[in-house]
Amino acid sequence: MSGKAKLLERQIGLFRHWTNKNARVEVTYEQVASDLGKDRPAEHALTKFLNTGLKKPFNPRVQKVTPPLREVVENFAELKMACEEAALGHLVS
Repeated sequence: MSGKAKLLERQIGLFRHWTNKNARVEVTYEQVASDLGKDRPAEHALTKFLNTGLKKPFNPRVQKVTPPLREVVENFAELKMACEEAALGHLVS
């Protein structure tokens, strides 16, 4: 699994390098799910990037209901330690 995560990290790095001269904003699914429609940082970043406000209040058709990873994984501390040892700790919060 750590091999796949490292490959994904490499692909993200290559994409960021490839697009480094383009205007862009990076947000995660979690940021969008928690911030849009609530006048919070991800919403501010997106509206600033797009240079416009929301035309109507954001009302998502779906809602994230999955609890945080640390609440679902029994051995979360071990998982986090293994990720940190593989230089992937930033992927587990």
